[in-house]
Amino acid sequence: MILIPAFQGLAGPWWQPEAKAMLTGLTAATERGHIANAALESIAWQIRILLEGMGTPSSISVDGGVTRSDY
Repeated sequence: MILIPAFQGLAGPWWQPEAKAMLTGLTAATERGHIANAALESIAWQIRILLEGMGTPSSISVDGGVTRSDY
């Protein structure tokens, strides 16, 4: 399952405000946990894409509730 979290368009590095959110791969067996997993993975992918665009920083800082996830 893949979630594209463009609920208000895509930000850096593409800057496409007209982009729309998308959730693909739903089946009859999809449960809430699958969607939550896709959401967490989408955050990781967004960070990876931004870091690749910036180069390798010496450190990064994070905050917010999602940082408490063991995933």
